[in-house]
Amino acid sequence: MEEVYYQKTGTLVSLLLFGLALSCFIRLPTNIVSFVAFGSPTTLYISTPWIMGGMLLLLTIAGVYSLVHSQEEKSSPLYSLAFAGLPSVAISIALFFLHLLADRLFFVLGLASAGLLLALILVGQYHTMGERNSLWARWGLDVVVYGAAVFFYALIYGLRARSLLSATGVSLVSGALALELLRGERGARRTWLYALVAGLIMGEVVWVLNSWGISALAGGSLLILAFYLFTGLTRQYLEGVIGRRVVVEFALIAALGVAFLIISFPWSW
Repeated sequence: MEEVYYQKTGTLVSLLLFGLALSCFIRLPTNIVSFVAFGSPTTLYISTPWIMGGMLLLLTIAGVYSLVHSQEEKSSPLYSLAFAGLPSVAISIALFFLHLLADRLFFVLGLASAGLLLALILVGQYHTMGERNSLWARWGLDVVVYGAAVFFYALIYGLRARSLLSATGVSLVSGALALELLRGERGARRTWLYALVAGLIMGEVVWVLNSWGISALAGGSLLILAFYLFTGLTRQYLEGVIGRRVVVEFALIAALGVAFLIISFPWSW
């Protein structure tokens, strides 16, 4: 079973890398979509990266679902789909960086790095399925999750886009990453429910931060702190180990984190 999984993983990673490379050479017409949202005009430019990114995300979700279902045939579809959250975010990051690399050597290195990251994620997920509860794999996936969160929060909040767009982007990314942190063998519906709640909460946090008008660095840092606190407490609750000591620990982390941000980063109101 392990050898078959690795073979399928190699096939999926190869297809995704081919799609990433293809997306950097294809040029499709840009479509402009204009509409009125909450009383103000909004314009979206649907270009090649968006179209190819959507196709790659669909391929990633379908491929990861197939991988997990081949190993956990008795699992529910929601359980299998939860594994697609982190790979989908990883492929989005790879697509973003590859479109910034004009030099061929750096492009090849970036493509190889993306393939290595995707392979490591999928292999790490394999070692956290069912009874394969590898602590090192879980820690490694957690590091990737929070690293991806830092990247996207800094990018989305740093763009200073309208709250409608930035909050939506943060909600989608947060929900996808929360699926990886909260997934488990049991309670797939609860996993999706709390991941959805995490996404909505993070979107609301963005609305508040945008209304405050604080600096991009401070705002992005507050977002990652809020994401860590909510997902951390939720994971403790789902694992049945939440208690007074855990709540106190997270409250202390929150206080220290906010104090560190106030001291370290410039705040403009």
